[in-house]
Amino acid sequence: AALVNLLGDLVFVRMNNSWIGGAAGAAWATVFSQYTAVYFFMRWLCTKPKPKNVNISTAILELTGHGDSQGKKRRTRFFEAIKSFGKPQPAEKSLASKMASVTAKL
Repeated sequence: AALVNLLGDLVFVRMNNSWIGGAAGAAWATVFSQYTAVYFFMRWLCTKPKPKNVNISTAILELTGHGDSQGKKRRTRFFEAIKSFGKPQPAEKSLASKMASVTAKL
């Protein structure tokens, strides 16, 4: 679309006609470039690949199924992630203790 606008500006702005040249020519070039953009957008919209369907029932059964089912590793990781929400994380050194250790080395 930008290329159409550039070419339209080069062609239409140089014309001496008051309906097509000058500032009107720049406006016509912009109009044509916008129609070009709509064309490319509609072409992209109609030809883009369809998204892969996800079977929610299978995913739920993998997470809630028996221990010997297909999603055992996923289920284990999921439950470990849930359990980790309530646990306090390992405490890092505070900024003051880090500064004290750095100044003690000097």
